[in-house]
Amino acid sequence: MILKKIITVLILMGIIFSSVHINLGYAAKEKPVVYWAGNVYYMGDSHDKLLERAGVREAIAADITSKLKALEAANKLPFELKTVSNLPSNTRENFFDEVVIGLIPLVLLDESFESHFKVGEQYYYKAIVASAIHMAICVADPDTQGWRIIASVPMEGASVKGTVDSPITEAIPYQQEIDWFIELNHNIIQKQLDFKKVEKLLRDIEKKQVDPITYQVTSVDMSSQGANEVFGEQAGAVKAVIGNFFTSAFQKKTGCLMYPPMISESYARIVGDGLRAFTWHSPSDTIEVTFPEPRHKIKLDFSGVASEEVKRKDESFARRDVIYKVWLKGNMDGKAPVTLDTYTTRNFPGVGSSSQFDIPEEDTYMELMTELPKEMANKLAKME
Repeated sequence: MILKKIITVLILMGIIFSSVHINLGYAAKEKPVVYWAGNVYYMGDSHDKLLERAGVREAIAADITSKLKALEAANKLPFELKTVSNLPSNTRENFFDEVVIGLIPLVLLDESFESHFKVGEQYYYKAIVASAIHMAICVADPDTQGWRIIASVPMEGASVKGTVDSPITEAIPYQQEIDWFIELNHNIIQKQLDFKKVEKLLRDIEKKQVDPITYQVTSVDMSSQGANEVFGEQAGAVKAVIGNFFTSAFQKKTGCLMYPPMISESYARIVGDGLRAFTWHSPSDTIEVTFPEPRHKIKLDFSGVASEEVKRKDESFARRDVIYKVWLKGNMDGKAPVTLDTYTTRNFPGVGSSSQFDIPEEDTYMELMTELPKEMANKLAKME
């Protein structure tokens, strides 16, 4: 009887040991090596925005490195992280049959939307700081000596400074906006950088069986004449907010892979076989990144704005209320467009009908447009 129990225990121990060994072996075998060089890129020929201010790019890179290390320590990375000073050289003799994968962060939005207004003799200042970072997962392509994007982890966020509850009564220094942008990106990276949605894809890369269903915002329009008049030269930045915030929300909602949005066709060129090529820049290097046509194309359109003051019977009442409303159209693969709208009411206490009242509209419209693209993403996702 004792001998039988001992044998039983040994058998169980063997099963447990084998199970542990198999699990460890699976984890080690199935995790591809992914290179991270700490470079942060932007797209286009020139860039003179928040990303280029002193210390900003370095702060983003440091936050990404810190988050990657934390995920690695918690065994939550679906790949083996290899930190290098430069991404591997993309030449065929360096690869043989190996799949070389790189993490390449692309900043597609680094804006501060500033406004100020006057109530009576008092000026008030406001800033909406917005950011979008796409952690592109790219495969080295020896044929083009560039990189081919196969997936992306989109991250976005906006921070409103100078609210009614916390008013700012002095002009905002530019360095303050830079500091807010660094803080915003730190929070975005800490909360949103994870690779759960691309874990299976990374396993399939090693098997060379990658054929994901992909989506992309291929255009963002602003057909609203009122929106164009309100935003003027910042119209392009507003489109970037819409495209990036939609992209992040859609991928989170569906789990489907989203390419970075095409805010401007001028950034891309056709290189054949259905591929498009982009040039990405960092202070240390310039790389060419290609990607195939997405299976599903999404078009968005900022189609309307409106505002109206709430009329009061007693005009001496020392408060004024203004309703602001925006409209957004969206369609996928040429289907009938969907139109959504949202609105908000802003209250201005201490302002009577005889008071000087000069309130800009763009800041409120911009706040609304940081939320409406997410609603549109949820709407189109349900229609799939």
